[in-house]
Amino acid sequence: MGMKVRCSVCLSKKWFECGFTLLEISAAIAILVVGILSILALYPVGLVTGKRAEDKFVASGYVQELLSELEIMNDSNPPFVASGTFKFQRKFHNDEYFYIYRTEDISGVAIPGETVLYPANMFYVRVAIYTSDRFAGGTETNPATPTGKAIKTFSTFMMKE
Repeated sequence: MGMKVRCSVCLSKKWFECGFTLLEISAAIAILVVGILSILALYPVGLVTGKRAEDKFVASGYVQELLSELEIMNDSNPPFVASGTFKFQRKFHNDEYFYIYRTEDISGVAIPGETVLYPANMFYVRVAIYTSDRFAGGTETNPATPTGKAIKTFSTFMMKE
């Protein structure tokens, strides 16, 4: 009583005669390899994006700290940087981040599109944050020559007394 086992797909062949050809297997492997390689190509992009997001997050915290320090500065202790000039400083606890800030005295300047003036002692402050590996150039004596791209540039208005 031999039971004949047939292939469920083709029914006319025995189970061991039914299968895929070498060409079909090669095509399936090629499609699988292309899919895996395209997914693996996304990993470096994710790592770079994660590092960039971390840099911007850290930079925003450092800028908040710096702007808090600038708010309490006056002409004598410590001096507020002169209007229109850059102040370059290597700062922050791990010396990995640099910053440059520039102030512009806009007291009495007309607000664009308005008929009123900015109040007295109003400054426009711009801060650019760099990492040490992105900051190639710029010194205490020549701060206006950073050749690297800033992580982020922050701008704000500040009242001084």
